Amino acid sequence: MRWQFRWEQWRALPVQLRVRKLWQRIVQQRRPPVPRIQQYGEGTGNIVPFVRLPPAVVLEPFRTHFREWWERLRGGYIQLFAPCWLSVPEQEPPVGGVEVSVPEGFRWWDWHKDVFSGYRWAERHPRRPFPLGVDPKVPWELGRLQFLPALVLFAHLEEATAATILEWCRLRVVDFLVQNPPGSGIQWASPLEVAVRAVSLQLFWDFAQKVRLVDVSLERLLFRSFLEHGEFLMRHLEWNGGLRGNHYVGNVVGLLSLGAALQGVPVADTWLAFGIRELISEVLTQFLPDGGHWEGSVYYHRFVLEMALYGTALVLALPPERVQALGRYAVHLWHGERPLAPPPLPEYPLMGSQRTSPFPPEYWERLRAAVHFAAALTKPNGTAPQIGDHDSGRWLKPIPRWVWSSPCQTETYVLPPACSAAAEFHENPRDMMPTLGLAALLCRGCPPEWEQQPEMWLFPRVPILELGTVAPVEVFPDFGVVVYRWGEYMLTVRCGGLAGMHPSGGHMHCDQLSLELTFRDSEILIDPGTYCYGSSAEWRNRFRSTAAHTTLTVHGEEQFRFFGHSSEALFWLFRRGVHARILSRSEREFVGEFEHPHYRHRRTLRLFPEGIEGIDQYWGSAPAALHFHLAPGVSLELRGPQEMLWRSSAGTLRFCSSAAAECLDDWVSPGYGMLQRSRMIRIALGPFGEVRWLLERVG
Repeated sequence: MRWQFRWEQWRALPVQLRVRKLWQRIVQQRRPPVPRIQQYGEGTGNIVPFVRLPPAVVLEPFRTHFREWWERLRGGYIQLFAPCWLSVPEQEPPVGGVEVSVPEGFRWWDWHKDVFSGYRWAERHPRRPFPLGVDPKVPWELGRLQFLPALVLFAHLEEATAATILEWCRLRVVDFLVQNPPGSGIQWASPLEVAVRAVSLQLFWDFAQKVRLVDVSLERLLFRSFLEHGEFLMRHLEWNGGLRGNHYVGNVVGLLSLGAALQGVPVADTWLAFGIRELISEVLTQFLPDGGHWEGSVYYHRFVLEMALYGTALVLALPPERVQALGRYAVHLWHGERPLAPPPLPEYPLMGSQRTSPFPPEYWERLRAAVHFAAALTKPNGTAPQIGDHDSGRWLKPIPRWVWSSPCQTETYVLPPACSAAAEFHENPRDMMPTLGLAALLCRGCPPEWEQQPEMWLFPRVPILELGTVAPVEVFPDFGVVVYRWGEYMLTVRCGGLAGMHPSGGHMHCDQLSLELTFRDSEILIDPGTYCYGSSAEWRNRFRSTAAHTTLTVHGEEQFRFFGHSSEALFWLFRRGVHARILSRSEREFVGEFEHPHYRHRRTLRLFPEGIEGIDQYWGSAPAALHFHLAPGVSLELRGPQEMLWRSSAGTLRFCSSAAAECLDDWVSPGYGMLQRSRMIRIALGPFGEVRWLLERVG
């Protein structure tokens, strides 16, 4: 199996990428050692604040959740993906003492442990690639430190306990930095995680300054840490011989952010210049012409879009002294794998103002398309279809979006052994509104609900992007999705987008011609999600398989070929020999086709005011079946072998088909590490079969 995987992997790479990866191996072996921070000189510079503090009135709606969350945190409990409170693992104080004072009885967290599997990574050099059955994302989620800026915002609301909250945060920063020296342990095994953590620490410091809850010792500690994070990112870019993705954009924006914050440090000027240059390049490369992200995932699109919006808004908000650095940075201080062009950066007129910026017109157009893609895919309830992988990752999370857990909802959750009961509230990992609120900083003509998000206050508003309204039919041919809005319905159809995607296809799923349907504000048909990565190869491949999606499944075949023998194999999806295309479309009809070497599937959809009529045609000799995956909130009432009612909080829909349908138990994952019981409909087809079905509103 391993040699088959390697052969498919090699064939999937374009010729130029094969050459680059071979050259990268040669260069890495011959690269001289890179000078470290001590040789740069730490300088006497200071940390430049650049993020604004949202006003208290904007934060007020989150006060109740903030207070409950803070009480849990200070008691040693946290939510890590699963909708339940976990006891944070603790360990003995570090051997040799700690230079920074900590109170007696301080609880040191264990930043190296996967609390779900019990596996603990070595504190020096973790094994790569990671073994199957354990999940590094669990300690990484804790090590992103995204709870720190959120706690400072809570301190902004609760002045009486503000000093207590900041002291807790200060000690937690000391806890992390003492136990995780640069380059050692699981928390430094992924440069992307280093970048996310660096931005979290910057937001924490900026917010703390705004509420005047800082001290000199903390500033010195963070200044040193920012230098260490920046040097690590410069030396460990995830360029991967050109086979880069969202991780590389994170590296780039992390360097940009650190370079903007560190004044009086010459090497930081190169980080800022490199970050701006590469951000422009990667936005034009990784976002397709229609705005979708080339890794084939809506939620990785959200992740990278947040990086791009944050980086862009930050550059536009740079103080004059940091802007001047872009014209005189010292190239010889740059030691990254990717080259840095000499100064100055090109300047372009900024649309609608007398200013200039380093962003060319084509950058703004591609960024506008990426924002429009996110807006078009957002449902009435503020979430988006889970097309492709969804690991619940956010670039910045100053205000988590919590939702209360209803009793009927908590009954459907399958909790890990480490949890005893579902939490009374949990984060909504699918919420798109924080990202759209960040986009409101750069957009004009955006909906009012975007402007009501706290993220809109993080930077000065520069409305450059002209955002049009979302049309009743939106087609994104490069990404491969069509979105219909009519009456009380919203429908997304996955079709195409295979040619321009990332060569690995690692965050795509076998979901061609799959559907997601929303009725009013309730989800009816959904993509079941992702659930996990390396902690279980079986579950990972189950959720990205053809059978996990609302499309045709052929016995013994997958739409795309994948493997499961290693953690690396779980992030490759081979699309050789398959084709998907839209045959015709209009405001009320869609016809798409998926062609596999061993079968062909054509799906016709006709939309009418009360619902949808579907025709699925199958050409192939093996037995097949249609699957319809229902949202957890949908209940069923059977009326016969070919008719049933689907009931949701928004109303009742009648489903009938030309062939017998059976109802089966199913699994849904609304976010990484979250598992819910649900139901699915299965309709069997014989060789060269056809099924007609109808879904319409009742009453």
